[in-house]
Amino acid sequence: MVARYAAAVSPTTTATQAKPSPVAFLKTVPEPQRAELLKLHALIRKTVPELAPSVTSGGIGYGPYHYRYATGREGDSFIVGLVPRKKSISLYVTGSANGRYLVEGYAARLGRADCGKTCAASVVSTS
Repeated sequence: MVARYAAAVSPTTTATQAKPSPVAFLKTVPEPQRAELLKLHALIRKTVPELAPSVTSGGIGYGPYHYRYATGREGDSFIVGLVPRKKSISLYVTGSANGRYLVEGYAARLGRADCGKTCAASVVSTS
């Protein structure tokens, strides 16, 4: 977890302790990222309202996603994720179409973003 956001989401939070709302979490992020994250959050909510947001370790996850590898390893994650980093914003999308991850397929249309298979990280100017 990114230490800057430890006050918003603590790894010691128990099930009985309330997690902050996604907007409350985003308000803990310093500018200029905060404004960009709030815009992205609103866009994600408008585009896929069926994916309920929840605060995860260091970001916001939208919609639960259970995965299982051929090796038998499995876990839980989210379908879309929005995570503030020190000098960028990471957007994770686990969806795929036509045998390709969506981020991979749309990488050329995402501008200056640094794209991997399921992650697009965009630099936010701090000057």
